[in-house]
Amino acid sequence: MSHELFGNRFLSRTTPAWHNLGRVFDANDAVSSEDAVSEIASGIKIEKIPLVLPVDGVNIDTKKSAIVRHATPDAELDIFGTVSGNRYEVVNYDELGRTMNPLSEIYPIETAGVLKGGRFLFMGLRAESFDVRDIGAEKVDNYVVVVMSQVPGQAHQILHTPIRVVCQNTLSYGERAASLNLAIPHTTTAASVLAFAADVVINMDKKIALTKSIFDAMALAPLTPEGFESI
Repeated sequence: MSHELFGNRFLSRTTPAWHNLGRVFDANDAVSSEDAVSEIASGIKIEKIPLVLPVDGVNIDTKKSAIVRHATPDAELDIFGTVSGNRYEVVNYDELGRTMNPLSEIYPIETAGVLKGGRFLFMGLRAESFDVRDIGAEKVDNYVVVVMSQVPGQAHQILHTPIRVVCQNTLSYGERAASLNLAIPHTTTAASVLAFAADVVINMDKKIALTKSIFDAMALAPLTPEGFESI
């Protein structure tokens, strides 16, 4: 399916998503990133397993490892890819969820879901909204979207985007529309993840102001028939 959700592992504040999967929670519910991840990623265990080849009765170390998602009650074991050496480290979703708690204390959780058999987990946190030209005619919402990846070669991300992410399609759209996109390496150092999150928080007002100025300029720009045809 185009939503690419892993089973029913999805949360949404107040408004259900188009796919009508997962659970909708109340507007006033306090949901931390740890709470959200605990609910949608419960039972998902991902492990880095060394690849050893038996040759003539001898086990040969290939110096490579597989990134494995163990079987869950609703899905068989899956391999997300292979890595070389010791530099790549797996951090399970529950630990990453805990590192994002300070961010979710500032921006409330709006949506959260697991995609592609457990390969990715996203959390959309509602940031400050604004009105184009401050006349109340066109409200623009803003979100901080945290994308946790378990796929070799694809880093964790923190985005600032006007897109409410509820599935794989909206995540892809949100990435393209993002005014801020930070990549976080696959390490076991939670402090590095928090440093990126803090950087997002510090720069968020500046990014929102920049986005607002772009929308204001677009609202004021006259559109000629020729320009309309060009668009």
